[in-house]
Amino acid sequence: MTQTPPLNQTVTALTETLLEEKKQLLKGVFDDLPSINKKKSHYMALLESAFTTESPQILSAYKEKLSRIAKLSKENEKLLSAAKSGTNAAITRIRSLLDREKTVGTYTQSGYKLQTHDAGVTREKIA
Repeated sequence: MTQTPPLNQTVTALTETLLEEKKQLLKGVFDDLPSINKKKSHYMALLESAFTTESPQILSAYKEKLSRIAKLSKENEKLLSAAKSGTNAAITRIRSLLDREKTVGTYTQSGYKLQTHDAGVTREKIA
């Protein structure tokens, strides 16, 4: 049977992990998020275990620290949501630019639009 770390260590480690996640999100660096998420999951499992094994009196002593964890989690959730929205907006914009290139058309002598599918725009200098 493995020994679980004391509740204070778990709470401190989870708080530090959430602060690191927030720092990375604010910097726009997403490469470390999978490893940070793995650490968060580990500490959350330890914290959940503590809720079932520790006495209510001990847990009540951590009320402020647990509230801080909840606040940091909500802040990080908002940052992640904003990052996702920004990424989706960028993808949509790039797709619209690419689609616009595909629908560039020319006009016939009678004035009707003539679509050129999968053609790029070229410019030939005549004079």
